[in-house]
Amino acid sequence: MEQRITDWAEARRCVDAVLEALDHRWTVVLSSQCPAARIWTDLRAEAARRTPRTCSRAVRLHAILSPAQADIVILHHDLGLSVERAAHLMGMTEPIAHALLRGAERELGTSFDG
Repeated sequence: MEQRITDWAEARRCVDAVLEALDHRWTVVLSSQCPAARIWTDLRAEAARRTPRTCSRAVRLHAILSPAQADIVILHHDLGLSVERAAHLMGMTEPIAHALLRGAERELGTSFDG
C-alpha cells in the first residue's frame, strides 16, 4: 500500500533527501531513458519510508488504483496541476497521463473533468 506525506516540512525533507541521494548518481540518472520517471520512483519510495500508516485519501486511492493512476489523480485532481505538468513530473507523456486518468475514472466510477 502506498503512503503519502501530509506535513509540508516533512515533504520538503523527503524531496531534499532524494535530491541529495542523486548527487552520488546524477550521471547515471541523466543517462537513463527517462530521468524524471526514475526520480519519481525514488521520491515515491522515500515517501513510503517516511509516512505513518494512516488511511488518507491517497492511501485509499493507492489501494484501489495502480500506483501511476493514483499519482496522476492526486497530482491533477487533488493538487490542481495540469495534466501536462503532472505528466512531466512523473516522466511520462501527456497522452499516457490522460489514459491513466480515464482508467482511474472507470475504476472509481467518477469523472475528474471540471
